[in-house]
Amino acid sequence: MVTISGYLLIGAVATVVTLVTTPFVAALARHRGWVVEPDERRVHDRPTPDVGGIAMFAGFLVAFGVAATMDRFADLFRNNSEPIGVVLACSLVFLVGLVDDIVEPRRSPR
Repeated sequence: MVTISGYLLIGAVATVVTLVTTPFVAALARHRGWVVEPDERRVHDRPTPDVGGIAMFAGFLVAFGVAATMDRFADLFRNNSEPIGVVLACSLVFLVGLVDDIVEPRRSPR
């Protein structure tokens, strides 16, 4: 049986993984040039990493994996294809967002 403590535990796992991976993702983004430069539309005054979704996606995947191994969530995963659909949908959204963050838009000549 799923209780609120189970959901809180999974939320804590996602939070910790996201917090731990964020500095590594930021370093990777700076190294690869995946940053947003300051301009008149932005409030930051130095280049800012633009791929924070990587850390969030890692937190989601780890938390989802932990939930799949816990007895209290067994009924949600046993003989049920919905969790696979959730992971596939989240992966698609993540990949679209990542490509959007990384690929520079083509500017038409003026």
